[in-house]
Amino acid sequence: MNLNPSPQLRIEPEAGGEDYRDETSYSRLAKEVDPHSLFYINCEIFSSFSKLLDVLLEYQRFKERTGINTGYLFLDEVTALEGWWRAVKPS
Repeated sequence: MNLNPSPQLRIEPEAGGEDYRDETSYSRLAKEVDPHSLFYINCEIFSSFSKLLDVLLEYQRFKERTGINTGYLFLDEVTALEGWWRAVKPS
């Protein structure tokens, strides 16, 4: 799955229990791009990487239907999900 013609993976550190999105690129991007191109999800809800993959594929279909060329994924707590990289690795 290729969510961006030039996919990049960026892992940002947590900010000691604060909602880190308020201080990061999410907030900056929200002011600059189509809000539909931003996708935030807390990955603690998933029981496996395949469930995450299902949601990411649905977002990819949404992007295609709405003509969004570049999507920005914000996957909170993704590293707690075993095998998470298999869901986000470009294909």
